[in-house]
Amino acid sequence: MLCAVVLAQYRRVTDRRTDGQMDRQTDGIALACTALAMRALRRAVKRNTLCQHINNVLRFFASRDPITKLKLMKAYCIVFMVLFCGIWLMLSYVTFAHWRKGLRRIWDQPHNTHCNLLPLLCDMLPLMDELSCRCATFTTNVLDSDDDAVSYVAQHGVYFSRMLSPIGRNALFCCLLRYGVLLKNVASMKKVFVRGYVRYAQSPDVIHTARCLLELLYVKHGYSSLSLFSRDELVYAISYLSTV
Repeated sequence: MLCAVVLAQYRRVTDRRTDGQMDRQTDGIALACTALAMRALRRAVKRNTLCQHINNVLRFFASRDPITKLKLMKAYCIVFMVLFCGIWLMLSYVTFAHWRKGLRRIWDQPHNTHCNLLPLLCDMLPLMDELSCRCATFTTNVLDSDDDAVSYVAQHGVYFSRMLSPIGRNALFCCLLRYGVLLKNVASMKKVFVRGYVRYAQSPDVIHTARCLLELLYVKHGYSSLSLFSRDELVYAISYLSTV
């Protein structure tokens, strides 16, 4: 939608230019509109590529068990997001929706399964926290790099350029904006710290529900056995706990 609006504006501007009515200010507006449109298009392409990666994993390994598919999805899709998208690009409802749909398909869950249950069922952090940990680890590594050029560029981006630099934006979000950690303490952004932060914010009822649901899912997919329920009763219990 944004691309369509910007491109329409650009066409109107270029039409005026053919009539000789375009001054320097209008020319600058046209260039800005073009740059904004190209940036939006690149983001849309990367988001669509992420969706394709998730679908490829689930389609090519459809015969595998859920735990194997989950490991492949973590290794394949999260690495793609960290390396090619960047954390600020992930701040999109569409991106998180694609990821949640993939997790639901792995466990064959109802489409309206509560979002706060999915990370607990998959034994992982929420997607944004997972990306924050990985970006913080990358930032720490380049800040402490043995290569002076790499270290200098990273320090300038994190401590001086900040929002003008991709690595500075990521570090600022991972540390200060999300967890209240100072940039100089970016090395403390370990998974242990983030897991504690996320667990503290979760309700005990949600944790208990997720544990019960995970046990039923293990029975459903053959990891364990339970003679108490029939197959239909098991499916109903899973659907009820996922959506209640």
